[in-house]
Amino acid sequence: MAAVHRWTEPDFASVNLGENGALEVMSALLDRGIDIEAGLASAEEVERLVSGGMAEGLLRVLIEPADDDAADQLATARAIDAALDREAVEAPRLGHGLGVATWSVLELSAARGHDLRIGLEDTLVMADGSPAEGNAALVAAAAALLR
Repeated sequence: MAAVHRWTEPDFASVNLGENGALEVMSALLDRGIDIEAGLASAEEVERLVSGGMAEGLLRVLIEPADDDAADQLATARAIDAALDREAVEAPRLGHGLGVATWSVLELSAARGHDLRIGLEDTLVMADGSPAEGNAALVAAAAALLR
């Protein structure tokens, strides 16, 4: 926390609401004029964001379920989206999954008009389960979902 209070950059930081001290880090970032990207892995984390007074003025929210199963990730992404709607969180939304289930989350996000994030950090495979040749292939496939 002491280090965050001394920051003058970056322009924004990503904070996962499921981590200890997330709300305190968010407050410190705002004190320093640093925008926040809120990472949400569950609908309960939306409630934590709102009850902690941090839902206003976010740069964006990441809808990033970490369930192992594709169907579970998709259900969690839908629940997060619904909780954001229910709580009237107006920040732009960005879909971000894990493993092969990434593609289900990205398809849902694209269908709902949200932004997408993809890269080898998220998944090493294409939507069909074949190995990705690299980030460029992942990005091209994700961009195709937006067309």
